[in-house]
Amino acid sequence: MRGEDEPEAPKPSGAAWGRAMRASSDLLAGIFVGSLLGLGLDRLLGSEPWFLLAGIGLGFAAGLRNLSRSL
Repeated sequence: MRGEDEPEAPKPSGAAWGRAMRASSDLLAGIFVGSLLGLGLDRLLGSEPWFLLAGIGLGFAAGLRNLSRSL
């Protein structure tokens, strides 16, 4: 009969989910911090939006660096 002797599929562990959450938070945290620093410098120096754009770019690069370290 069908289904009587079939082995159960292994249940997925939370390790893959944890790695995915860590990777996304590493990338987003870098972008967020870079954006805040850039925005603060722009408001301080009155040079909008140049430091914000530079902060986003540097934050993205830092996030990728953290991402590559964690994987």
